[in-house]
Amino acid sequence: MKLDHIAIKVSDIEEATRWYCNKLNVNVIYETDSYKQLQLENTILSIIDENRYEHAHIGIFVDKVEDFPNDGVIIEHRDGSIGCYTMDPSGNCVEFIFYGPNSSNNP
Repeated sequence: MKLDHIAIKVSDIEEATRWYCNKLNVNVIYETDSYKQLQLENTILSIIDENRYEHAHIGIFVDKVEDFPNDGVIIEHRDGSIGCYTMDPSGNCVEFIFYGPNSSNNP
């Protein structure tokens, strides 16, 4: 498995996006009103609106949906990917994400 993304919750998505783009010298590669993806060299930083999303989380890429943990909540995303969200023993949210066998998003 590989790290796919890190998602952080922010109170002002536009301000946070400008700050991270400036400090990290990166660009937005995908966006909605409540979600921005910034491409770093080794992963994606997702900036998410705290009023829209319940948890900040780390995203772990899996090769197939059968690799999802048994105790997670499965959500189909608007881009066609499938996420399985679960909590670690300390209460941190982890998303196991599957893009599909032919997706250009596969790391």
